[in-house]
Amino acid sequence: MFVRFRTKGQRLQVSLIATHRSDGRVRNEHVAGLGAALLPLSAANRAAFWQQLHPRLARLGNRLSGDDQAKILAAVHARITMVTGDELRALQIAAAAADARFWEMMEASNAELRDGNREVAATAEKRANVAGQAAEAAAARVAIAKDRVKRLEAGEAIASSIVEPDLRKLAHQAGMTDSDIRHSVIVHEIYQLGGEQEYLDATAPSRRREKTAARKVLRRLMVRQAAQ
Repeated sequence: MFVRFRTKGQRLQVSLIATHRSDGRVRNEHVAGLGAALLPLSAANRAAFWQQLHPRLARLGNRLSGDDQAKILAAVHARITMVTGDELRALQIAAAAADARFWEMMEASNAELRDGNREVAATAEKRANVAGQAAEAAAARVAIAKDRVKRLEAGEAIASSIVEPDLRKLAHQAGMTDSDIRHSVIVHEIYQLGGEQEYLDATAPSRRREKTAARKVLRRLMVRQAAQ
């Protein structure tokens, strides 16, 4: 019985071969594969090979004597040297350092994500406050306008314009752009169609993405409603 080594690609394959005579000739019989070592035979590659070699030999315990196993290990060691204590320590240090680098990267990545989300939350809160103030101001104007309608319908003579207000101009005076106006109309229609939660789920912190999401949600709701 002997150990055979064959190079295939980037691997050195190791097999256990038994010899026997048949018809007056010596023939080789494959007994078991003992694994393959990655090339080149660096300390890391040799350590990985030897780590799986011992369990493989243990599974052949019923076919191999103690002497057989000792000869096999010696033959393998002559070609794929076992790692030394110093090499093993160096590999452990390198693995620990790589682990530390990975978790440092994860720490930095998540810290950036945390800070980014906090910034987004602060921006969203600021925008919400501004929108809330605008809504309160608009509500006051609504109350005034409705009171004027009520008084006029009751026949009361009050000073009032006969020209319908230029809503776009008023919106511009309130600091809204044409894009903001279209966005507000879209969001209003979404809420009217009962898509508030779907819109909130699709809304992103980015103002531009928020407007795009609003248009997409509105289109989906309108298609869904038309199909009913």
